[in-house]
Amino acid sequence: MTRFYTDKEGRVRPITGRTRMLPLVKYAHAHSFRVRLVPDKIGDGYVGMNSEAAKALGIHFPYSRDTILVWKGLTRKEQRETFLHEIDEFRLMEKGLNYGIAHGIANGTEKLTAIRGLRSEALSNSFIFPLKTL
Repeated sequence: MTRFYTDKEGRVRPITGRTRMLPLVKYAHAHSFRVRLVPDKIGDGYVGMNSEAAKALGIHFPYSRDTILVWKGLTRKEQRETFLHEIDEFRLMEKGLNYGIAHGIANGTEKLTAIRGLRSEALSNSFIFPLKTL
């Protein structure tokens, strides 16, 4: 099985030789998503974006439906949190909720994670939608 990593320009490339994959990219691929690290904030200053939210906000999104954009300026922990937020938001909007409601629920998931001291992936796996159902 081919493994991938994201290069400095945010492009996903196959691993060859000694190249190491970023943990976020590895996590994304394991759950049927693609993550693209972008050098600038998206639209009006968003640090993360999914195709459903972009459509609702009228932001041009020239990537595939399963791609999540995350701003490179975040720490690795913040990148992972943003990625998980975008997955929850994407799945809720895919089920028919509008952006405002989906965004609010995804933010609530993040707050519960912080309050309970749980890892985001554990909460995301059990609270909204299992990641393995895509």
